[in-house]
Amino acid sequence: MIARIFHILAYSCRKAALLIEKKRIYGLTSIEKLRLKMHLNACVLCREYDNQNEIIHNSLRHHLHEDQTPCDHHLSEEDRKEIKEGVRKNTD
Repeated sequence: MIARIFHILAYSCRKAALLIEKKRIYGLTSIEKLRLKMHLNACVLCREYDNQNEIIHNSLRHHLHEDQTPCDHHLSEEDRKEIKEGVRKNTD
């Protein structure tokens, strides 16, 4: 009986992965948090994915906030023309 209730309430690994991403960007509802927590308590792989995702998210956030200087990398006019010609050839 408990296993059946758990199966109904818990998410699949695919759904858990989506919610792990969502919680870092948008946040989760109370129900989503509960169901994700249940899944993470039972699934070692998703728990590890959550940990790795948090490391990547924090690293990117730190890097993006640290580097607030304007980007000075621009394509030369010659490179732009070459890319446009390549795109034009591939779409014809």
